[in-house]
Amino acid sequence: MASPTPTSSAPNETSVLIMGHRVAFPAGKSPFPAQLAVMSSTLSALNRKQHALVESPTGSGKTLALLSSCLTFQRAFAHIVFCPYNYILDPSIRKAVGITLHNSIVVLDEAHNVEDTCRSGASLELTDNILAATIKSFNDVLKQDTHLMIPEAYDAVRYVLSCVKTWFNINEELIREPEDPNDDDCYKLWSTDDALAMLRECGLAEVGESDLEQIVQNEQMMMNSPGKKILLNSLALSTATRVISVASYMLHSNGKDADDFKVLITKKMRRTDDAEVIDTKLCIWCLSAAVVFSGVASQAHSVILASGTLSPMDSFAGELGVDFLIRLEANHVVNMRKQVFVGAVMSGPGGVDLISTYKNQQKFQYQDSMGELLLQYAQVIPGGILVFVPSYALIATLEGRWRRMGIWEQLEKHKRMFSEPRVGGKEFDELLDEYKRTIAGALDYPSGWDTEGNSIDEPRQSGAIFIAVYRGKVSEGIDFSDANARAVLCVGIPFPNFKDLQVSLKREYQDKKRSER
Repeated sequence: MASPTPTSSAPNETSVLIMGHRVAFPAGKSPFPAQLAVMSSTLSALNRKQHALVESPTGSGKTLALLSSCLTFQRAFAHIVFCPYNYILDPSIRKAVGITLHNSIVVLDEAHNVEDTCRSGASLELTDNILAATIKSFNDVLKQDTHLMIPEAYDAVRYVLSCVKTWFNINEELIREPEDPNDDDCYKLWSTDDALAMLRECGLAEVGESDLEQIVQNEQMMMNSPGKKILLNSLALSTATRVISVASYMLHSNGKDADDFKVLITKKMRRTDDAEVIDTKLCIWCLSAAVVFSGVASQAHSVILASGTLSPMDSFAGELGVDFLIRLEANHVVNMRKQVFVGAVMSGPGGVDLISTYKNQQKFQYQDSMGELLLQYAQVIPGGILVFVPSYALIATLEGRWRRMGIWEQLEKHKRMFSEPRVGGKEFDELLDEYKRTIAGALDYPSGWDTEGNSIDEPRQSGAIFIAVYRGKVSEGIDFSDANARAVLCVGIPFPNFKDLQVSLKREYQDKKRSER
């Protein structure tokens, strides 16, 4: 299938012949078997104009394999665009930045979140304040005294948004107010037929992409012409685009995909430092990723989805509504039997059951036992330890309790402690760099031992512990090689809240789809 042979022209590269293509593999190393498998599956899909699901464990080099094989296939003619994958999947963003998919090769790495991104791209949540601000911005443009001709599209879109707001305001009065933040039963759900009727009555079947294009072109023209003019603000333009885009998905082909959506108004109470606030939202939720993804797949030459976690592939492909004729589940590059230990810890110090339900996590016994367990690991495991928990709230709860009980101070004697911040960007990057620097500056053996393997009375820091969130910044595609992660502790499983309204509706939708097969 693939035979690596060194090139004579590039001594720092390895040339690999795969599926009739000579792939240049960098770094002067031969690819691992898992990388050969990824490149073979990728090139097979590209040769045949087919879509592929490629699962290769995190750390097995799949990103490099994807780049090498795709660059080889496209090197003679292709323009390459690197971007976050919501730029490809979200149609409103795709149109805004001018990305066309016709006959393109779309490669999405870390593609396990594709389903959520697709559903989000065809969903919206609006408050009355957002609608009011959007309509005001359109009114300001239409009322200005200017010699420029304002296209009728402005008035058409303004009228549609006003109708949606009126419908929203009338119907929100029919929903009772929540009594407390845990009151999740304050909503009204419309049937598919009634939802389609509402969209048509509001005029959303009469406006579309052409109206938005006229508006965008006119905004650009006014921006580039001399004189003072009033333009739409970014909120107004993005809101109008989202409303029209989501409605067009529901109304497409006389409502062919309308059963894949839910239209509802929700009321939810939240507490702030000063008061209790009720958030009222108009929601259109897309429950099928296929609504968006099928449009991407039908335009592209090939779509390659790669991740360390795509299994079970049948359900993943079924959710996307596309046939993936090329599928790969590659092995890891490490020997899982000899180099990795995987175990389940059912109870902690004191015999406390480590049942990670929300209710149990709020108990002091659980929090203390979890801290003492981590303290035991910190004394015998060198280098870095990653701890993943279900939420930022639990990080705050554990850190607060451990500080009060002195557990945090004990942990700091063995490992420097880090917690994942909610914010990203520079602050997070600096924190991550500091974590790795701390480990690099420590000796790679346990804090309670000396270099000869003998226990010592006075512990010293032997690395660091990073407490992070499942599906957060730390867990997505960052390389924690060698001493940076000598152990990973996974606390609980990050299942979505089954009482959440959107989760409940999605489950009902999936049950109905299964019964119809």
